[in-house]
Amino acid sequence: MKRSLLLSSVFFAFALAAAGFPDPIGEFRGKAIPRSAVEEQLKNIGDLAPEDHTGRRAALRKALEEFCGSLIVEEIFSMPEYRDGRAAAKRYIAEAHLDEVTTSELQKQAESPEFIRKAILHLFLADHYGEAIFEVNDIDIETFYRQNIERFRIPENVVFAIIAVDDREEAETLHARLLQGENFERLAQESDDGRKRPQPTAEELAFLRLTAEKMKLHAISPVLTHRNRYFILKLQQRVPSRFTPLAKIKDSLKMELVALLEAKYLEKYLAEEIDAGNLILHDAE
Repeated sequence: MKRSLLLSSVFFAFALAAAGFPDPIGEFRGKAIPRSAVEEQLKNIGDLAPEDHTGRRAALRKALEEFCGSLIVEEIFSMPEYRDGRAAAKRYIAEAHLDEVTTSELQKQAESPEFIRKAILHLFLADHYGEAIFEVNDIDIETFYRQNIERFRIPENVVFAIIAVDDREEAETLHARLLQGENFERLAQESDDGRKRPQPTAEELAFLRLTAEKMKLHAISPVLTHRNRYFILKLQQRVPSRFTPLAKIKDSLKMELVALLEAKYLEKYLAEEIDAGNLILHDAE
């Protein structure tokens, strides 16, 4: 397996050279960037036509910017003031006021490497640009909610009672009695009394819901068959489509808006650092 991976790597290096990518492929902060450092990002560039100089140069620039961006981010993580990841996570939670809305799930996430990296980047950007960049007020949240209102729509729901039996003849007999006016709930209890029938599976419920959604309120369905089981439904309630109230998701929307600001200012910082580092491309031939 190792030999296969090595041969594949060597083959790809030859392919890049044949495609006209020089080595080193660029410079950043006065240091050469070896072609091997961005091989993964360059795989798709090799598919561009040799005469497409503009496309190849744009793709090469993007690959080198991604590489330099990863270097800059790793520099942030290695800064002395952010090396203690757990301390950074606690500081982030306090300064972002997440301790006021935190849940047990968030507490678990705060121990994860992904959360710690997010916390460090947030703190660095706040320290670099000022904490005001992450200020989100009630108007911002309400505007975001209204602009994305369809995301928060709760679909119409139906509530239905079920009679489930294993015998077609029994199902037809029960259905006839229901049509004659007998009580659905009493017959459901009678058909299930002492038999310990299995509850409908998720697959069966999904199948039954499709029928229930088309029924009128308090209506009785025909006998339905699904995988050798027989069902009769009664539609008990139809809950109209509605929107999740803003008050219920306000805290999570605030966190989402802050995350968007984090992405925006990280992109800004990386662009500034790459520009200051004088990224130079060695054009493909």
